[in-house]
Order: sequence, then structure tokens, then C-alpha cells
Amino acid sequence: MDSTIRKNKIIDALKLELRWHPEARLTDLYKNFFQDRFGPGHLVEDADRAYNYLEKEVREAENFDVPDLLPLGYHQQFFRINLRLLKEDVIPIEVFFPLFLESAQSVDPPEIAEWRIEWNRILGVIKEITPALSNFTEDEKAITDQLQKGNYVGHHSHIYEKLYHPHYRLLDSSRANFLKKRYL
Repeated sequence: MDSTIRKNKIIDALKLELRWHPEARLTDLYKNFFQDRFGPGHLVEDADRAYNYLEKEVREAENFDVPDLLPLGYHQQFFRINLRLLKEDVIPIEVFFPLFLESAQSVDPPEIAEWRIEWNRILGVIKEITPALSNFTEDEKAITDQLQKGNYVGHHSHIYEKLYHPHYRLLDSSRANFLKKRYL
């Protein structure tokens, strides 16, 4: 991908994420781009356990983020699907869960070294576009330290969780678009 096109796509992804989550921190932006490249595969080691956890989260969650579907990163390989849609039975969990499992198998994630290079490109654009993010320096150091240890999974910041109630699961774009056409 041409570097100018990539930069513009990263900028568009940042604007979209910050439109919905203006208090997002660097760790939250990292998670957005990470999820776009790695999908939900790291969450599904045991399908029964994943189903039980999903069912429990849907049952217990009371507050939900917006929007219902949110494309991630600049590749937009994956979407966050709001679990409110399952709680309100807009999308039956019996339909959703197999699609979630299929999505987990649909991605060929990059190697950690490749991901670090990509993240550094993204980070350069973030520094240029949104340098005033809260706790930026500390978050940047934590992410760098994490990646140097070979740990690439990101987590939402506490402020993000408190403000936005991120109850969602990831689906690849084709499965998310299927649900959108059929149920939304």
C-alpha cells in the first residue's frame, strides 16, 4: 500500500474511533488497530468457555457503547459488534456465535516483528494527528515495553471502560456485513 494512502486511511480510522470515543487514550487506539489485524482469535481457545463467557456478559451487561457496528483500523478487516444486539435479541446468539468462531479462524495475523513495524507507522501518524491524548507518554512506553516482551494483545484503558462500556465481539467484515444486511 502506498504510504500516502496508508496515512490517509490511518487518519480516517483515528477520526472514526475518536468520533465515537473522544476520551480514548493511546492504549485504546492501539487496541483498535491491533484488533483490525489480529481479530478475535486470541480469545477463542475453548469454544464452550467462549460461549459461556459471551452468554454471561450479554446477560449481565446493563450499559452499552455505540454504535452497533464499528469498523476497526485502516484495513477494516474486522468490526466490533455491540452485544446490545444480542441482549435485545436483534441478533440471536445462536446465529452470532458460530459467525464469531468462524471469524476467529478467518485471519492470518502478522508476525510480531511485522506488527511492531506496522504499529510504529500508525504511532507516527497518531503523534502527528492527536499528540494531546491523555497519558500519552506513559501509554506509549507501556505499549513499547509490552511489544518488546513479545506480548501484542492490547487492553482498553480504565477510563474507556468506565465511559463507553465496551461490550462487543469482533466479526470479520464479510460476516459483519451479512448480519447488517439480515438483521439491521
